[in-house]
Amino acid sequence: MSSGDRSSTGNVWIDIFSELIDEELDYTDKWSLNFNYKITDTLSREKKKEGWKISSRHVYASFCCSKCHHQWNSARVLVIFHYRLREKMERGHVIMRPFRQVCDACKSNGEHYEIPRFSEDKVEEILLGLLSKIKKNCYREDYHDDGIDSGCSKVYRTKPHKSSLCEACRDGICCQDDYKDD
Repeated sequence: MSSGDRSSTGNVWIDIFSELIDEELDYTDKWSLNFNYKITDTLSREKKKEGWKISSRHVYASFCCSKCHHQWNSARVLVIFHYRLREKMERGHVIMRPFRQVCDACKSNGEHYEIPRFSEDKVEEILLGLLSKIKKNCYREDYHDDGIDSGCSKVYRTKPHKSSLCEACRDGICCQDDYKDD
């Protein structure tokens, strides 16, 4: 898969996800990826019965304020995935939510959260980790820890995390362990 330094906030996720599904999964099920900025780090009892699973991870991303154009980076951007396979329908579905942050320069009264930007390499790394979880939890493949989702990725140094600017902190879920799988 080709990768570059172009950042994105949407379509590159879907494009890379589709490519990785074709390359990495040896199954005929059709998978889709969608965004939902309201999902949380928990599943209702009903969702669990429907086969939904969760994977989450804190990752490095950059931001650019749409109001004052201030730019910043964060190594604690929470990304949550809900996923399930509907075997009888041969369809898999992933819903993702990258958590946003408020600009520290203009603060925008805490009312305007900016969407994180990820390099294509970072998107691919995150999605490969998710695919490992899908293989394990949906297809019952043996899970071999290859470092993709184990916290062994490159360490990025950024300023201390400002919880007052973080959407995940506002929702009370940012300071949990870096990895969660239900």
